[in-house]
Amino acid sequence: MLRRYALPVMATLFHPGSMRKIVALLAALLIMPLLTLPVPSLGAVAAQDKSTDKKKQSTTNRKKSPPKKKRSSARRRPARKTASQSSSQRSRPRNASASPTRRKRPRPRPKRQPLKVVAPQEWRALARDISAASSALTRDTRRASDRLMGLSPAPRGEEVRRYRNVGDERRIARLLLQLEYEPGDIETLRLLVDIERRNHRYDATLRYLLQALSLRPLDQNLHMDLGRHYRRHGRYAQALDAFQEVVYLNSGHPEARLAQANIMDLQGDTEASAAVIEEVQLQQGRTAQYFYYQTVHLSAAGDHRIAIQTATSGIGSYPDESRLYLARGAAFALLGMTGKAKVDYYDALALDGDNLEALRLLGGLSEQERHIDVAIRAYGQVLQHEPGDAGASLGLARSLLRDLQLPAAIEELTTHAALHGRSAEANQLLAQGYYLSALQASQQRDFHRALEFQVASSKRAETHSAGWTVTALLWAGEAEWSHGRERHAADYYQLAVDMNPFSAQAHVGLSRAYAAIGESARAGWHVQEAERLGWQPRRPYARFGNPVP
Repeated sequence: MLRRYALPVMATLFHPGSMRKIVALLAALLIMPLLTLPVPSLGAVAAQDKSTDKKKQSTTNRKKSPPKKKRSSARRRPARKTASQSSSQRSRPRNASASPTRRKRPRPRPKRQPLKVVAPQEWRALARDISAASSALTRDTRRASDRLMGLSPAPRGEEVRRYRNVGDERRIARLLLQLEYEPGDIETLRLLVDIERRNHRYDATLRYLLQALSLRPLDQNLHMDLGRHYRRHGRYAQALDAFQEVVYLNSGHPEARLAQANIMDLQGDTEASAAVIEEVQLQQGRTAQYFYYQTVHLSAAGDHRIAIQTATSGIGSYPDESRLYLARGAAFALLGMTGKAKVDYYDALALDGDNLEALRLLGGLSEQERHIDVAIRAYGQVLQHEPGDAGASLGLARSLLRDLQLPAAIEELTTHAALHGRSAEANQLLAQGYYLSALQASQQRDFHRALEFQVASSKRAETHSAGWTVTALLWAGEAEWSHGRERHAADYYQLAVDMNPFSAQAHVGLSRAYAAIGESARAGWHVQEAERLGWQPRRPYARFGNPVP
């Protein structure tokens, strides 16, 4: 096979004629690329020589010419090139003298993907998903804003505030967040009820109590809390129903039955209340709860002396029961025996330092007897335990005002207005505070601040009669007298006499201030004026209350 094909092929390749053809073909393949190169003409060569000569001449002239002035640092915008100039620059060959400019590489265009054909049903499902996600995002944003508003500090001034203490707002925010994740956590609801009750937020307290009762409808303590809540806010029918639920759950629950008797006393049905108390006594005996509610019942019926005897016998049997001292002190106060009442209040506080009712009664009694420092301490302790107590807030502001602690009194009244809204008494106290502040600023020769305080006082007292200024001056005179500043007290009393010459109390205070200073003639004249106006030295409590000490 090899001999048959290989030998003829070799013979044809190495034949002299065929060899010449092969050499000619290779030569043609080598010479053809050289023939395609551009050959410059004579005119182009001459023009290129002229351009090189001009460039050399320009370089020599630059060396010989003087230096030019420097151009300003501000760049000039280059002139716009024409189409012919740009085309000539593109066609000009590169030279060694001219530096080539690098062109930026064009970015590769992204490959276009073919559009996906989507069915209308898929479009509707996608639209529903987008709307659901947007509503969820809006809901989460609102929740986050509400939490941030709860964590933010309480605003000052007369704006609406929810809590006195910022810490309570933060606790409420944390508990609400926990309640969102665990809606059935009864302990979280109890904590919310306690905080809202302390701040006297009645609607929120009732809402959380009812929510807790829906989770535990057989909890007797929750029903008792609900009944006390209704009783505290005067909803006696609902309070009776709540205590009756406790009686249904536990027929031998004496506290619920006695609480019902107390509500009957508040409603004026003393006979029904007495029947319930006697029934509890027959079932349970003479317990401490029986003595307490029996004393309250007798005081409500007007038998104060029998109430004192009942409380005394109860204290003999249960000497550690603080409520018995409180009930007996209230009976003493109704009989006008304030000294014994204060002793019982202090005993109740010694046994139970958190007895808020004893603190309230002690503050009011001390304020009547002009023991302002004791009243300030009592009201302050009440507000520490119950920051939302409006009565304690007003009592504290009034006591601070009567002690001439004017900045603290104004701040407390402003907080009271922000928490509980404006009231006639709060407006009048605030007007008195600004009025006394204006007097103090004028005494210190600070007339600009005095004018500001005077304007604020007149704004607060537009709807009040003119007697509030005399009352404020009398309080200021009492405060200066109690602090041993007789001359300042005389100044305030003199202003009160100038405004109302028929004020016997102002004349009495002025006479005592002059007597302490040493001006006996003026003191005697003002005593005579006070007696002429009806003041009785032997019975100072009869008509005008406790006089200035």
